[in-house]
Amino acid sequence: MRSIRDLCALGFVVSVVLTTAFGADPPAHQSDDLGTVGPQFPIQETDMLEAILTRAREKQNNGEAQKLEQHMREQAQGYATAPPSLNLPRAEQDRRTAFDPSVYVPSDIKDASGRVMIPAGTSVNPLQHFAFDETLFFVDANDPDQVTWLKQRLGGQLNPAQRVILTGGSPIELSNQLKQQVFFDQAGALVKKFGIGAVPATVLADPQAPRQRLLVQEYDPREKQP
Repeated sequence: MRSIRDLCALGFVVSVVLTTAFGADPPAHQSDDLGTVGPQFPIQETDMLEAILTRAREKQNNGEAQKLEQHMREQAQGYATAPPSLNLPRAEQDRRTAFDPSVYVPSDIKDASGRVMIPAGTSVNPLQHFAFDETLFFVDANDPDQVTWLKQRLGGQLNPAQRVILTGGSPIELSNQLKQQVFFDQAGALVKKFGIGAVPATVLADPQAPRQRLLVQEYDPREKQP
């Protein structure tokens, strides 16, 4: 019996000869069933999906799946209770900076009919189109001085325009204290955007130019508030 390598070589030579003689494809009458070369064996590999389902059933039966589910639930609950702190320092002095929220438009913005609404290369200030009537409070709830400062600022009144955003501490615990919703700055996206380097801090529309810029203010929480 010829080896597999010999058969492959022979097949290649036959293919070249046929291609040379008849073009890219050999004529139909030249394609004959040459039979089976070598023994045939049934496929023994386990179906991948069946293997996964079998493994999943095993974990379900021996309790591993329940343990994993409980572990993931505890991790999620722990993160919601005390997310990783951004570790921003406490402000040692009052500081204020202006923030221009304008964005650069790199390509045309068109409406549904294809009409260009904002051409490429334009700088757009959203404050000229939408009023920013909220005050954002950034605090680290792990610092009692900052929590006290925040409560004095909020005045014990529930105001939907006042949003509390934590850089550290438990949003759930502080929410229970304030009786209002408390957010957490995930991965520090907002403090990076507004250039906040220390807390507590606030972000609001600049009273001197509310349609042009925002005002970012950092406060020493130990200073008495007016």
